[in-house]
Amino acid sequence: MAPLPRTDRAFLLGVIKVIFDEGLEDAAACAELSNLACLRALGECAELGRLAEASGVSEEQIVRVARRFARAPRGHVHTRTGVGQGRNGVPGEWLGQALNAITGRFDRPCGRYVQNGTVNLTEVAERRSPAGELTSRVRGPKQIVGARAASEMADEIATPGKGQLKAIFIAGGNPVNAGPDGDALDAAFAQLDLLVAVDLFQRESHRHAHWLIPGTHFLEREEFSSMVIATRHVMSVQYTAPSVSPSWDVRPESEFFVE
Repeated sequence: MAPLPRTDRAFLLGVIKVIFDEGLEDAAACAELSNLACLRALGECAELGRLAEASGVSEEQIVRVARRFARAPRGHVHTRTGVGQGRNGVPGEWLGQALNAITGRFDRPCGRYVQNGTVNLTEVAERRSPAGELTSRVRGPKQIVGARAASEMADEIATPGKGQLKAIFIAGGNPVNAGPDGDALDAAFAQLDLLVAVDLFQRESHRHAHWLIPGTHFLEREEFSSMVIATRHVMSVQYTAPSVSPSWDVRPESEFFVE
């Protein structure tokens, strides 16, 4: 039985709780972790019955999964779009990685392999957008890797005062559809003095755009995919030449932003 939508965090916490309660954690892996006591305390204060009720997975099934996963010689928890984009995506994603950590699933065969890659994306992002000490004027949290949380955007647009967002450029993204509370963000976009979208398609986030700038198709531009390169387990690079020339009225996005 699968967990109910948006309840992955409850199911994963239940599995973690059972593993700690029955001493099924990987002792060597846990010895390398910091703040493990906080995770243990989180499991201790949780009630398995309530977690089962919230997730729609019975207590017996949670216990069975926890035992089989902890004792399995290989395997790992894989949390991506389904978990990460739910209402409680951040704790769900975090608990999935915590479960991998306490059962020793990192850097092992069939586990979660972490490698430096050809390009260190975190270092690149920090150089491009230094984190600094700036905080959100509405909610207060600091930047992470030089960026704001998408959940802050609607408030930063709608709240008057010094530093209020008045103009936004969207480059190939669709935060109204992919981000949290899309209705509030859509309403906030309508208040902007300037909204420019650079994209191949017209999306939900472009409904209030003052300008919709056509972007090049992936067959029309050369590519050096830093994301793909950084996540491969074999150190390599990949370059792709353009297959066709873009239309006369379309310029590469980089040229548009530079000018």
